[in-house]
Amino acid sequence: MPAIQVLPASATNLSFDPHQFYKDVKAVNPVDFDSDSNPHSKTGLSYDDARRMQRIQHKLAPGRQLPVPSWATNLREQAELVTVFWENKISVQQRLAGGTLKERLEHAHRVLLASVPGLLTSLTALCREFVATTDAERKRTLTREIQILDTRIVCIRRGPALTCAIIWNYYCRGSNSVQVSQEVSRGLSVVKPILCRQILHRLHVLWQRLEVQKMDSKNAVPQRADC
Repeated sequence: MPAIQVLPASATNLSFDPHQFYKDVKAVNPVDFDSDSNPHSKTGLSYDDARRMQRIQHKLAPGRQLPVPSWATNLREQAELVTVFWENKISVQQRLAGGTLKERLEHAHRVLLASVPGLLTSLTALCREFVATTDAERKRTLTREIQILDTRIVCIRRGPALTCAIIWNYYCRGSNSVQVSQEVSRGLSVVKPILCRQILHRLHVLWQRLEVQKMDSKNAVPQRADC
């Protein structure tokens, strides 16, 4: 076997800044002297060098004030939240009693897809009225109604995948609402940035409501039956 020589580690030739991993900027002291009588710093930096140094910390979406919610990264919580979110779009009588989260979500999506032909009929009627009318105020009103109805149809056809895409792009990729809108709209500008923010806000409110319901059911005292 060839002889293997183990060389001692050298601490003098560092290939990185020894101060880059400090988290507290107040604790960083790049200028370090052996003693007051020694005019040379251990790090080779002077106080004049330290004044020109700066600390940069890279964060995912540093401008956000609220922390990332647990359901954005926990797939079990996200599945429950998205299922309830889409079930709230249909009536209680139309919801699937029992079943798994996947079955309930697919059932709610099928019910909403069944309403698309009626929405398309309404959209066609609004477009024909928009072409026929000459009233400027009515045209502005029809423009808003057509945009709202068209966005609703697109969201229903895209289904829960659109909701998950908004969550993933906003929280996991750190994109803002404009970037999320461009990503999920596929270049068509159908899903507006304000709609992305509305969906995220509704998910926040819905999750808080679900947490309260779970806490109430957990703390509920079972009633004793009268003998």
